[in-house]
Amino acid sequence: MIKTHKSSTKFKICKSCINRYFLYICTRNAKIAQLVEHDLAKVGVAGSSPVFRSKVPDYIRDFFYFYKMKVQTGNIFFDGKSFKPNDQLPYIILDHPKTPENIGSIMRLAGNLGIRELFIIGKEEDYRLSKVKKASSTAWGLVKLIFCNTESLIEFNNEGIPLIAIETCENASNIYNFNFPEKFAIVLGNEAYGISENTLKLCDKALFIPLPGKVKSMNVSQAATATMFEWYRQTCQ
Repeated sequence: MIKTHKSSTKFKICKSCINRYFLYICTRNAKIAQLVEHDLAKVGVAGSSPVFRSKVPDYIRDFFYFYKMKVQTGNIFFDGKSFKPNDQLPYIILDHPKTPENIGSIMRLAGNLGIRELFIIGKEEDYRLSKVKKASSTAWGLVKLIFCNTESLIEFNNEGIPLIAIETCENASNIYNFNFPEKFAIVLGNEAYGISENTLKLCDKALFIPLPGKVKSMNVSQAATATMFEWYRQTCQ
């Protein structure tokens, strides 16, 4: 049993709580979800304490942050069936991102621009949400993480929303010679491998960001920032 402290009160997170967490991850069972939310209520106060953040092992902190995000931000899995287009703001889609810090940075970028959703092609249990939260700063709780699979992106096409890949691939155009449409979604790839071939096939357009220096690589969060603020520049003109 692991104990944390805030003032003179003791908070306990028992092993059965963690077992329920991982069981829910595997089964998505509604009854188990109710038990886990009860667990969350018991550790909620402790979760905000410095002792909790510094002394409790990472996998326990992830337990807390995962369910706190479930309750507060409505983090969901997107299957394409309930897709409701946003008429005003673009979408950001990450194709199997590697590091939680980059996810958090792009969440923060989305919050800067008023974008309320960040789509991630991948499984939520593959990411350490406590690190995502730390990097996202005040965007945590304002921007929803929506996990999906590659096939779900077809719904964007069905709704007339073009998918624009930010990738240095064949037939990619210079981003600064491109006029962004009123509706669109940008797709950014994995830090090591870029956008997968299957995802790239679903994209309507590919753009590259010119790099005049000797270093020809760019962090995915930097690429997202350059892209979204180029769109913002065009919008503000």
